[in-house]
Amino acid sequence: MIIIYTANDYIEGNLVKGLLESRGIETYVNGRYLQGGIGELMPMGHIKLSVNDEDEAAALRLIERYENGEFKIEDDEEV
Repeated sequence: MIIIYTANDYIEGNLVKGLLESRGIETYVNGRYLQGGIGELMPMGHIKLSVNDEDEAAALRLIERYENGEFKIEDDEEV
């Protein structure tokens, strides 16, 4: 497995994980249990996503699209 993304927090990590898995890319969230042990420190940057080596290129393309806002839901869209 290879680390392909560092999320800002647990919620973003799971959001990106869901995006990748919806496209058939098995994803593992590293550091998910650290959030509870952080205490007073800012809980950011400790969530890392890993995928199988053969899925790296496809995962990175999806993450780039995510970061470019292609999956953003507009306020006036019905879900």
